[in-house]
Amino acid sequence: MIELEIFQDINDIIVNIRREVFVIEQNISEKDEFEGGEDTFTHFCLFKDRSLAGYIRIAVDDRILHIGRVAVKKNFRKQGLGSLLMKTVEDYGVSKGCDSFILHAQLKAKNFYQKLGYITSGDEFIEAGIVHIVMTKDILKDRNKSRCSM
Repeated sequence: MIELEIFQDINDIIVNIRREVFVIEQNISEKDEFEGGEDTFTHFCLFKDRSLAGYIRIAVDDRILHIGRVAVKKNFRKQGLGSLLMKTVEDYGVSKGCDSFILHAQLKAKNFYQKLGYITSGDEFIEAGIVHIVMTKDILKDRNKSRCSM
């Protein structure tokens, strides 16, 4: 069974998944991973069979949904849970009046986001010691494409 919980504050389960995926697996420093300002984000936790499987944090700013810290635990990968989390936060963003989404994708995850309709924007850059690229998705363009193709 898949369940979703939304938190306005960071808590131990969020710290644990981020530490496991980013600090331990990807060797990101605790300082970089827990940079502060967590109270400005909304945190989404996805549970599968009552076990925490995935996490995303978001912030809404002037009709733009900022997506970050997308994480799925190793033993839950390749099950469509990352895509489900992304769809969930995109729907949430639309419900809050957002018409575009933006994220800093690790270069190795670029294809994952492209399959979800994101396009690259700008040059590669280093964040927390890892190569990233800005990716965006314009909901208005997607809606117009859907309307035109009917």
